[in-house]
Amino acid sequence: MQAFKIHKAIVDEYRDYLNSFTNISDPRILEKVQKAFNEGLFLPDPLLQFNPSFELGESLQELETEGLIHGDLTKIFGAYNLYYHQVEAVRKGIDGKGFIVTSGTGSGKSLTYLATIFNRILQTGHSKGVKAIIVYPMNALINSQEEEIRKYEINYLKSFLPSVPQSVYADKSPEEVIVSLQTLTQKRFPITYAKYTGQEKEERREKVRETEPSIILTNYMMLELIMTRNGERWLRDSMRKHLEYLVFDELHTYRGRQGSDVSMLIRRVGQLVGRPLITIGTSATLASEGAPVEK
Repeated sequence: MQAFKIHKAIVDEYRDYLNSFTNISDPRILEKVQKAFNEGLFLPDPLLQFNPSFELGESLQELETEGLIHGDLTKIFGAYNLYYHQVEAVRKGIDGKGFIVTSGTGSGKSLTYLATIFNRILQTGHSKGVKAIIVYPMNALINSQEEEIRKYEINYLKSFLPSVPQSVYADKSPEEVIVSLQTLTQKRFPITYAKYTGQEKEERREKVRETEPSIILTNYMMLELIMTRNGERWLRDSMRKHLEYLVFDELHTYRGRQGSDVSMLIRRVGQLVGRPLITIGTSATLASEGAPVEK
């Protein structure tokens, strides 16, 4: 195949490039290094991976027919079949149990906790107060997740319109599209959400304080500050009264000392709330084997 010829040419050129820096006086060491170069020990073999398809499970409509989920979830996420692991996780979450999803990239891990949290809010009705905190290791992931939730909000608003003019989307951000859609329908997304990372402007932080959204997207360092700073007393009070879900995305990033710090942080949040929380985690790289009772 042409791809392998190209790969060989690139490797040969890179090996020659690396070898050009070799200036070893000791002939014995030089011999060993040259042998390593010739045998390819300096450069690993190409990694070939297959991306298997994930096992399909039930559709959102089927879960709705079973009475498991609120009907508006299909308006939010759309009509399609879930993967088996998504269905399994959502069932646990809706049953009030915590779970950890360790499936590959692109397997819809974030949907498992969002569907669980959204369903709870839809079932109980919108009310002021922080009911879920979702923790990410990087603000870039928070920004990405906020954009995804905005797309879900757009799905929800569109579901009440027979058609949507193209002008609604023309050169507009998801946030601007939402504003445009709100002028076309009296319906509003029943789930409130906001970033709270410490990088927001004072005006945005004040709005979050006033509205007390159902879902807070943050990072673990900011959550640590939330638990200690006087300026976030309102948020601690809201958590104490309303918090039900604590989610950590990309669990594999919390290891060593950082993992210990996060473990203590989770305990402190639990002590603040004073009641059992539904804790959820996701990771594409954590190894998993066997049932939870075997671990």
